[in-house]
Amino acid sequence: MKKEIPDQHVERPNLKDLKELIEYGAKEYNGAIAVKYREGKNEIVEVTFKQFADDVKGLGEYLVSIGASNGDRIALLGENSYSWITTYFATVNTGNVIVPIDKELKPVEIAPLYTVWNTYSAKADKYVRLHGKCNFSQGGAFADVTWSMKNFGLVPLSV
Repeated sequence: MKKEIPDQHVERPNLKDLKELIEYGAKEYNGAIAVKYREGKNEIVEVTFKQFADDVKGLGEYLVSIGASNGDRIALLGENSYSWITTYFATVNTGNVIVPIDKELKPVEIAPLYTVWNTYSAKADKYVRLHGKCNFSQGGAFADVTWSMKNFGLVPLSV
């Protein structure tokens, strides 16, 4: 016979974004453990909701101080870790866009992502400024290639 789960009404706050979620967690669960992670071979580090919120806020303030402005794209590459989680939330909470990149990619696979994104971003900007009177299809003209080389350099296929 299947066990029935009792119907319990739980009041949930109406949170509009991740920033409010972090602030709510710090306020409601202040000293409770939010994250546990291993440091080294044997040490287990426990981080409270309050400390996590403080870390996210501090890193967010640093991002803003170095010029990360609303809507900037910030790439995040690394192992799953407390730093990764904190960076993710800090980036999103400052109004920026997080771009997680697979840590298994080789450098020669990652570098073109930067070049391609910047090239297509510039092409989109030009397309809008010229009211659609230019090529915005996949690939591009030779001028796109030389412009991209000049502005972002070249990446060798092997090293």
